[in-house]
Amino acid sequence: MRAHLYLLGAALFDTPRQENHEAVRALMWRIIYRSPVDARWVAPLLEIADAHQDIEALRSEHTRLFAPGQPRVQPYGSYWLEGEQSRTGRSAIEVSALMRRHGLDAERHAGRPSDHLVTELEFMAYLADREPLEPTRATQAVLLHDHLALWVPHFTSALRASEPPLYYRMAAHFLREVIARDGRRIPAPRRTAIAA
Repeated sequence: MRAHLYLLGAALFDTPRQENHEAVRALMWRIIYRSPVDARWVAPLLEIADAHQDIEALRSEHTRLFAPGQPRVQPYGSYWLEGEQSRTGRSAIEVSALMRRHGLDAERHAGRPSDHLVTELEFMAYLADREPLEPTRATQAVLLHDHLALWVPHFTSALRASEPPLYYRMAAHFLREVIARDGRRIPAPRRTAIAA
């Protein structure tokens, strides 16, 4: 279920395309039906399902909010985590290293930097899906606590402040809920003290 939640988060913030419209809706309904009754992300998903109709309008809004150049809302971890709000900072390098550790080529990920929101969410989905087969929990903890949980709240606040349509307001709410839930379930990575 966790892998599906992160995949859906990535799909909701990816560039809207007609060819994946039905797949996104199917994944959304699958999550709604399989979620626990008290899951706080169900209500926003129901709102998104209603709002997720006009692909052209969503694509236009996606461009307004996130297009390269001067986006209203920066979908890059480095922007929110680095002092200079750079898009190619330490955060991007750290996520690339984590991806390489798991055999993924960060530079070839759909032409996006490794610290792009969609890239980080897809990577988290990959790690959650691989968990039964290989030890990925430590990497998930680092990606969640050192990256996503630190910058996504700033991103979603900026998104809400940019007056997006219902679809993106609810997508932001969904994403915050998923990351907050995982933050409570996955312990922060243990740090080893460096001797002085």
